[in-house]
Amino acid sequence: MILRSLPMLTIPGLCLSLAGAAMVSRKQLADFGYKAFSGSMMLLTVYAGYLCSVRVQRMLQHRRQRENTPGPES
Repeated sequence: MILRSLPMLTIPGLCLSLAGAAMVSRKQLADFGYKAFSGSMMLLTVYAGYLCSVRVQRMLQHRRQRENTPGPES
């Protein structure tokens, strides 16, 4: 049995290839990169919105606590 080395990345055509795997074109690779980047930006935006809402909720809660506590009596 002869083992040969498998090319993992060919730079001139920028095609990923493994034995038996389909070739990936530049456009497919670019599309995947765009979708991965866009997805991560969407998740980051959702997480930032969550953090913002938690901060506002805590701020309003502290404000209510300050309004309900009796001040120093004169």
